[in-house]
Amino acid sequence: MKMKRITVALVFLEAGLAPIFLTSNSIAQREQNPPTRLSQPHRQATLPGLLQTWYRYWDKGYLITYGTDGPSDVSPTKPAIVIYDRNGSVAREGTIWFKDAYSVAINDAAVSRSGNLVVAGGTQNQAGVIANFIASIGDDGRMGQVIRTTPFLPVYICAAEDGTVWSFGIDRNEEGRGVETSPLLRQFSFDKGQIRRCCTNPN
Repeated sequence: MKMKRITVALVFLEAGLAPIFLTSNSIAQREQNPPTRLSQPHRQATLPGLLQTWYRYWDKGYLITYGTDGPSDVSPTKPAIVIYDRNGSVAREGTIWFKDAYSVAINDAAVSRSGNLVVAGGTQNQAGVIANFIASIGDDGRMGQVIRTTPFLPVYICAAEDGTVWSFGIDRNEEGRGVETSPLLRQFSFDKGQIRRCCTNPN
């Protein structure tokens, strides 16, 4: 009997019915498997006021939030950056403002694995002059060291553990337009300023 069953199976394969045979077998296997379900959450946290923030993303285990009406929603009297730890508690806050500034906008913020917080953005004075920057935020929630990056516009930043900051962005000309041939990736040091640049736009 076993030999006959094997022979019949071979006849089906030779007759070109292998796809039907395999498909039926796959359906049978799917029906036998239990439905997939997500596991229970490992950790839950409540973050009050989170829905009122404009930007929210995770970095090095922290949830970074900033802006309520957009990246330019920055005030000299209230924190512009709030980061939360894994328990939903406020881990750090940062007030971003410059003397004689008319407006300040935040492009990005990042935190290192050891908890150092840095921000990137631009500021405009009453005369309309724009300056771009990368700044560190101290434990007191105030700006510490500042790197003026103009004409480079830092769009994204990453805080390295050696204290430097990597940024992806682009140079802008006097009319404020992007210079397509400018290096896109830069490394900055709060002590030395820009220390490395590479990778021009291939287009």
